[in-house]
Amino acid sequence: MQRPNGLSIVRIHNQKTGSKDLNDEYVIIFNDGNQKWELAGWELTDETPTQQRPHIYRFPKPLARGRTWTF
Repeated sequence: MQRPNGLSIVRIHNQKTGSKDLNDEYVIIFNDGNQKWELAGWELTDETPTQQRPHIYRFPKPLARGRTWTF
């Protein structure tokens, strides 16, 4: 898959081993291009040695009118 022009993952913060605080695990995405990207339905995934149980995060559709996952 080709990387969208301007979008970059600039930070990946993993939660500490044994932590149950999901707010301590996040990814920061930065758009330094001119195009806006609608991310609803897009997925972020990690790589595992066998790819049998990768972690997958799917950007949800916005809940409120006028609110979008646009970068």
